[in-house]
Amino acid sequence: DIQGTTTGRDGNTVRIEVATANVFSPDGVSVSSVGQTLLDQIASAITTNYSKQIITIEAHAYQGLTPTEHHGLATRQAIAIYRHMHTQRLLPANQFIVISRGSSAPRYSTATEQGRRGNSRLEFIVSPKPF
Repeated sequence: DIQGTTTGRDGNTVRIEVATANVFSPDGVSVSSVGQTLLDQIASAITTNYSKQIITIEAHAYQGLTPTEHHGLATRQAIAIYRHMHTQRLLPANQFIVISRGSSAPRYSTATEQGRRGNSRLEFIVSPKPF
């Protein structure tokens, strides 16, 4: 358990979810110092528990006016997370798959600001398959 994340299991797949607000600076694409600490804890958990598993970094974003803007932001966020995990934490590049979902997979109603914030998230999906 990592504070600031929600971890769940779907069969043999593990999902570690974190709100983008807990990782990124207000600009939405720079990893904050608090976010770096959180990502370091996630990387440590991956190294300890899932060092040979494929990890999908899946980004969801709901900032901007159009689905294209949402997708663009999610893409930049997913790449920033990948770079941190690979460059700063030295996890193997081939361990990761990077996906941008933009606003295509909401969990909450997007009619409210609270729902849009809840849908802006990162998911680290741990596959049972080794890389």
